[in-house]
Amino acid sequence: MRRVFLVVVLLSASLPLAAEEEVAAQDQLVAEIVRMLESRVSESIIDRWLETSSRRPGPLNSEDLIALTRAGASEGLVERLLDLAAAPIEVEAPLAQPADVGGPPPREPDAESPISPASTAGVPQEAATRADRITAHVSVEYHTASVEEEERPWDLFIYLDGAFLARVPPNKKDPVRFAQPLTPGHHRLVATQERHRSRSGKKRRWSHEARVSPAPLDFELTDGAEVKIEIVFRQRFFERPGSGPLNLTIMRGYEELQRLESVGEPPGLWPLLCEEIEANYVGEDKLPLAARQDLKRCVRWPDLWPEALAGGGRGAVREHLEQFDFAPPPANEIQSSR
Repeated sequence: MRRVFLVVVLLSASLPLAAEEEVAAQDQLVAEIVRMLESRVSESIIDRWLETSSRRPGPLNSEDLIALTRAGASEGLVERLLDLAAAPIEVEAPLAQPADVGGPPPREPDAESPISPASTAGVPQEAATRADRITAHVSVEYHTASVEEEERPWDLFIYLDGAFLARVPPNKKDPVRFAQPLTPGHHRLVATQERHRSRSGKKRRWSHEARVSPAPLDFELTDGAEVKIEIVFRQRFFERPGSGPLNLTIMRGYEELQRLESVGEPPGLWPLLCEEIEANYVGEDKLPLAARQDLKRCVRWPDLWPEALAGGGRGAVREHLEQFDFAPPPANEIQSSR
């Protein structure tokens, strides 16, 4: 009997353990580090790579920590990534507005315009007469490096002067093209990556995630002929230090008015948008710990815009986007249909 028991114990010990549930890192940088660890790249090399690339992860969640632990990351490496994720990200200050030089007062909106402010809370407002408008032929491209690895890839949203301008799903083959009337003067474009998911239940609600490029795209337009504006988001798998994914080109005929290349930081370093975090917990008494931590590092919508271009609040913009289930057409198509 004793021998039989010993054989059973030995056989049980030799059986393979049940496979652990596979957990994939959610943060792109963490996923790259996990692959390096699994390929036996030493932590000293990984530390040096982090230092020279100036890359930082976003807020780490439980899946990121589990994936790092299973890949053999030391406690020191995990703590360094947590410290990098917690470090504040500076958002470029808005450009100073030119001083008043005694010119004519700003014009009132065109009284004959069929577009009322109440009906276009989330789209750019037209503050000049038709004769003052400049037609901008806008093209937006969106090329990501990691869409295949993400269960829920990010959409690219472009905002103009505090209002929605365009949305592009990831790796769309053709650019999104449309014509947008603009007024002469200073303008600001801000890029975000957003994920909005419909929740099930009696009352339909949405969960929201949005991260914001800390580098806005500012440009000036003078009176003249129509212009061509090209916005290209092109993400490389391995980002170079100080090299972001955003590119902007503005042309008037054959004259190049402005060119900005490789602007900003890798999307994994973009700060979250505070208002979208808070929108997920409306009506709840207490925020989860993770949300409270995110609110310490996020940026607020009004801080992205110079005061003169602030437009409506983020809540009004979100309500506008929800009318289209967060997949709206370009802003000018919305204006034309009203």
